[in-house]
Amino acid sequence: MPKPGYKVLTLKEGTMNQLQSKAAERGITVSQYLERFLGLSPGITEDCPRSMNASKTRFLGEASLSSDKEGSMVGRTGLEPVTTAVSAAIRAVPHQIIMPPSPLQVPPAIRTVLDEFAKFCFVDLRLSKPSVDRHRSFLKKVLVQFGPEPTTAQIRSLLATVENPYTYNNYIKSLRIYFRDYLDRFGVVKTFKFAIEEPAPPRLFKKGELRAFFEGIDTPKERAIFLMYATSGRRRGEILSLLKEQIDLEQRVIVPNKQSRTKHTWYSFFNDEAKETLEEYLGCARIRGTKLFPMGGGDAHTLFYMARHKTGITITPQDLRFWFANEMSRLGVADRFIDAFQGRVPRSVLARHYTDYSPENLKAVYDKAQINVLR
Repeated sequence: MPKPGYKVLTLKEGTMNQLQSKAAERGITVSQYLERFLGLSPGITEDCPRSMNASKTRFLGEASLSSDKEGSMVGRTGLEPVTTAVSAAIRAVPHQIIMPPSPLQVPPAIRTVLDEFAKFCFVDLRLSKPSVDRHRSFLKKVLVQFGPEPTTAQIRSLLATVENPYTYNNYIKSLRIYFRDYLDRFGVVKTFKFAIEEPAPPRLFKKGELRAFFEGIDTPKERAIFLMYATSGRRRGEILSLLKEQIDLEQRVIVPNKQSRTKHTWYSFFNDEAKETLEEYLGCARIRGTKLFPMGGGDAHTLFYMARHKTGITITPQDLRFWFANEMSRLGVADRFIDAFQGRVPRSVLARHYTDYSPENLKAVYDKAQINVLR
């Protein structure tokens, strides 16, 4: 059964397989395919919430026939028989989807407060857009529930329901910026301390596990993303925010875009395996905008979902970043170069030692290592 507030969308027999195939051909999710190519705009029916957020999409048990209301959604798709072979694992996906509840309805007054807060974070605090978006998101949940000036008791009642220490700390960070820096009323939240985060030690996956997981990835887009993580060592957000103009396919180079206050991205590289998957992805995808891997809604949080489902292995971008550093070290690459590839060298150090960290020298070091994932 879905969680409270979630609804079940039941698809006609066989429709889910066809949707999976059509979406896979384009390297996108089913939710994106429904919205972009079949004209199912947000809010089309009561059972199709405004935000078709793939991060909350989950598949349920036995398939069943759709009711009239639900059939009215899928009956207008006009899907033709697919010729692309559909894997047994995809055929096994049931025909029910849990759709997330509609997003929070933000009153105009609260939206104005959030807009001004975001501007303050951008201009005064010089925070990056992902940081501002994250703070705005957590603050929105508080202000929509309690108004623009929540009390300490109200905030405490909300935090008491948060079990995950990472989520709890994200609330605290956003609330501190709002009350301490923006409103100059730190007293409202000064008693709230950060939870102790005890991350599990990262697991070093064997190359055979990486290959098995890669074989379970269904779309060219996710295959390219997987190998870009594994062979470049870049952070999760850095790969997903890459612009098409930053990629030199011929030289297999990722050109740095801009610096944040805490990250020091520099020139990094990817191997021939990643290049081949990128070429496959770029050859079949319809990419709109400037991003290399455009993501809609919460799609970034569902990366490799089908691969996890089929292989029983859970591999995250952070795992691949950790694997890259260890594999490069095993191949004899000096730590200072691994730090440069992974964006851990301050710009001041790069400038003082440009001969060591020049793009030409770094590429020579990278190519000499001959890192690979699939061989």
